Amino acid sequence: MLDKKLFKQIRQITIPEYIYQVQTSKARIAKYFHKNSGRGKVKKNILDVPKKYKAVGYDLEGYVIDANNTRIVANSISAGTPKFIPINGQLFYSQSGGQFTRAKVVNALHEYFKQELIRLDFKPFEDNNYPIVIQMNWFAPYSHKTPDGTNMSFAYLKTFEDTLTNNGYIIDDEVRYVTSSFPIYSPVNSFNDRKLVFTFYQDMRAEVQQFKLKI
Repeated sequence: MLDKKLFKQIRQITIPEYIYQVQTSKARIAKYFHKNSGRGKVKKNILDVPKKYKAVGYDLEGYVIDANNTRIVANSISAGTPKFIPINGQLFYSQSGGQFTRAKVVNALHEYFKQELIRLDFKPFEDNNYPIVIQMNWFAPYSHKTPDGTNMSFAYLKTFEDTLTNNGYIIDDEVRYVTSSFPIYSPVNSFNDRKLVFTFYQDMRAEVQQFKLKI
């Protein structure tokens, strides 16, 4: 833990039941079995289509059809339902989600943290609080799907810092004002007990106190 002689705790907030997924669409489009892949298509040879669909052939455009000449929906369970994506740092550095999805997640987290800070009546930091350190204690049940701490930090802690900056709670998140931010994981028994606890410390180290002269 941080040395109390060098890092003075000045504030702490708790955000219970934090969001863990973001809705990216209100209704997923239907996808149909087809000879070829493409938008709205699932490539599948008619012999490989599950028997429950009772496929009998292809229409003139290459879609798999049943005995009623109706195109067979490949995602019949999910079609028309909202689509959600889990919040995870891999979405950002792996480039797997696409620019639109990443922007959707970032914007959702910014708005979420903004509303939480308003709810908590969070006050801007005073000039004499800087430089500060932000610790995020992340409480969640453990499972084999639990992301590692850096993934969690990349998504939540960075957007939290941006929200603090964009809404005037801190002057900026560059090192003159925020010398560090880091996550700590704490297990809990129930998913309903998940929460984020942000603790703010004043960085009292002599080598960084000189930054005060430039603020």
